[in-house]
Amino acid sequence: MEDVTNFKTRPSATLVMVFLREERAEIRAKRWRSGLAMVRALNRQAIKVARQSGFPVQVIRGSQQRGTSFGQRLGGALADVFQQETYQQVLVIGNDCPSLTIQHLRQAARLLQRTDLVLGPALDGGVYLIGITAQGFSRKPWEALPWQTAALQAGLCQYSTELNTALRWLNPARDADNQQELHRELLRATGLINRLYRLIQAESMGLFCPLPGVSVGAVAERPLSFRGPPLPALLMT
Repeated sequence: MEDVTNFKTRPSATLVMVFLREERAEIRAKRWRSGLAMVRALNRQAIKVARQSGFPVQVIRGSQQRGTSFGQRLGGALADVFQQETYQQVLVIGNDCPSLTIQHLRQAARLLQRTDLVLGPALDGGVYLIGITAQGFSRKPWEALPWQTAALQAGLCQYSTELNTALRWLNPARDADNQQELHRELLRATGLINRLYRLIQAESMGLFCPLPGVSVGAVAERPLSFRGPPLPALLMT
């Protein structure tokens, strides 16, 4: 695991865990046409938002995870954090919700002051954020949840009921589990295309076309000036 980011002041005993899949596996699972450039851009974006929240951040990449299933890998990572007793609550995010903001993280942390489980529901039945306290975490049933399926929200509700754990919800958001969903998300949130493009430039990965039919040059010509009406015309050309 990467070192936890140090802050002079910590708003609470809250850790933001950025839980990332191994890059090649991410490309295969989501079929990103732009390969490593897209995965690394989305990873950078998630880590950037996490750090801007003001909470300590721990980035756990695929090669640092233990277990054969997603539930085992995430359960093990949470168990490690809570065992150290430094943090009493953890906010878990991935890289698949480009519209995630620091406000989502801060709201979830506030809710965890009076509940044990906070979920940011994705519209496909999954979640884009999980907030959980040490008191609300039980490793074995946690690992058995239907991770990475449309039944996850229902599974987490059942988990909450069986463990008598209070549950609170954030507002729903869209995640991007493939190229088409990311395309739609970028159309809805115009600033994302600029941020992702700049991150990809920083990776020096060469040409990148975030949307079908849009060239790098077309995006670069207006890196900071996207506004309502002109954007659809640009993206659809």
